[in-house]
Amino acid sequence: MDSLLCRLFVFMLLLIIPFASFAQGHGPMFDISAGNHMEGWTQVCHNPNADEYLTAWEDYRNDNSDIYGQLLNSDGTQKGDAFAICEGEGHQYWPRMAFDPIHDQFLVVFEDHRDGSGGDISGTIVSAAGTLVDAPTSGDDHSFAICTNPAAIYTCSVAFDLQTMRYLAVWGDRRNDPQGSFIGVDVFGQIIDYDGTLLSPPNPADPATNFPVAAHQDIEESVADVTYCLGTGEWLVVYGQNNGFVGAQRVNADGNLVLPDGTIATGLEPTTGMIVSREFQNGPDCLQARVKSNNEFLETIEGWIECEVVWKGKVPELPDNDVWGQRIGFFMQDELWVAEYVDIDGDITEEVSNHPISIQDGWCGPPDIDFSVVDNEFLVSWGDPRDEDPNWMDLYYQRLCIDATDSYAMQLLDDDRENTVTEFENIPVFTTLNYEGSMLGIAHSSAQNQFLVAFTYEDSTEDRDSDIMGVIASGSPPVSAEIHPSPETITIGTAYPNPFVYTTTISLDLPRSGHVLLSVYDLAGRRILNLLNGKKESGRHDISWDGRDARGCRMAPGMYIYEIAFGGKIEGGKVVLFE
Repeated sequence: MDSLLCRLFVFMLLLIIPFASFAQGHGPMFDISAGNHMEGWTQVCHNPNADEYLTAWEDYRNDNSDIYGQLLNSDGTQKGDAFAICEGEGHQYWPRMAFDPIHDQFLVVFEDHRDGSGGDISGTIVSAAGTLVDAPTSGDDHSFAICTNPAAIYTCSVAFDLQTMRYLAVWGDRRNDPQGSFIGVDVFGQIIDYDGTLLSPPNPADPATNFPVAAHQDIEESVADVTYCLGTGEWLVVYGQNNGFVGAQRVNADGNLVLPDGTIATGLEPTTGMIVSREFQNGPDCLQARVKSNNEFLETIEGWIECEVVWKGKVPELPDNDVWGQRIGFFMQDELWVAEYVDIDGDITEEVSNHPISIQDGWCGPPDIDFSVVDNEFLVSWGDPRDEDPNWMDLYYQRLCIDATDSYAMQLLDDDRENTVTEFENIPVFTTLNYEGSMLGIAHSSAQNQFLVAFTYEDSTEDRDSDIMGVIASGSPPVSAEIHPSPETITIGTAYPNPFVYTTTISLDLPRSGHVLLSVYDLAGRRILNLLNGKKESGRHDISWDGRDARGCRMAPGMYIYEIAFGGKIEGGKVVLFE
């Protein structure tokens, strides 16, 4: 357990301490995986423990689509060779990833068509070294089933909950669409423990087969994405709808659906989630929404928790698909986190206030997004054919900077991060008539303050199939500690009595108000319970533990670890329980 605490502490430091960065702007395009076969739909995920990346993509070297991966150093150079994450007869599509910094491993989820049905959802755990790790139900190829049913399944995503050490995987699911009309496509989810064990939420529709996240009659909801908010302790799931809207749904760590006002939903109703877009002239396949939280691993600024939702879509007054966004803010009211619409100026609005990110002539590709805790900046990237030939996608990106000194207003910044741009300009990576750059993923490294954009690339002047390439977009030099403070000291008193029989009290002194997580673990690293998980004011607090777990059962005598997370820093100690 001590090693896990140390790893988490180092991880949090990497996220919040600004290091020296590269020059601003973006570097040259470089090779991630290039072979004599087709590759596509790539995704990238950052490992902050080692400051490395894992990329994954659809790979056709075996005459069908498999999932392959490649580790990259912080500068984008390859670390070792590409390796199979899942391969075999039948196709696998759409890899998406999340990283577990406690156990130093990735979970890659993907569509799995190997059984000949309409598609399943499977996952493979990949260690930081690039080896495949077995889950309790893994087969010979190390992958394990997350969802199996006879109906078609497509697209998926996954996000990791740092507090409970669990993942939420989500996907589009046709189990309620037996006629194949696509009207009954819903979003389903599955909570997965860090080791790949499937965990059932308390009230799933069918305990054996996952739980519905969005299932509204006569509305197709699919192409889902998910992010995690440490401050609220929830996942936020977004998805497209065939009625032209983008939806969002909050899900807590137990799998309960959460209403926008922060209370637990009693059932799955049309008002359970939020509509986060105006009406578009697209179905869900075009409204491929992506979402990212600004505090996936820690609260970045006091009181500011935000998710940015981005998607491509067509509105009647414009000729083609464009890239749009919507800010969702979370604010504490009456001890509950309430979700509100936030406009580009940082003001709370009663209705959606979509802001354009890119408006141009030509059909654009689906965007992806990540967040820089160093610069308070979302980066959005997409394939864009605004050049003369609509058959080839250029690669563009846009910095969405949040100004903490100006009421959290959002600005579209150029690569110099000083000059603003309009949605007509954006930042080109390459713009020629011969290149295809789309089907991409983004990941941010706080240690280097840079975004790695991995994308599918094809050059019409060469006799070869599409490859996976990358480009690095760097952030600003280190900024003032006033906006990005170093970890603050938590004063922890000695637990007393220690050893104890009935109750021990852990005291802590907070330098300011903020979110506090106080957890108890056994020596095997298993979380026993959270003694505290919420906002506390500055000053001294005394928290008691009676030696019981989260279910109220008395723990066996022995040594236990308590851990306090506050302001990006982890501290802890040991207590001994006697009979």
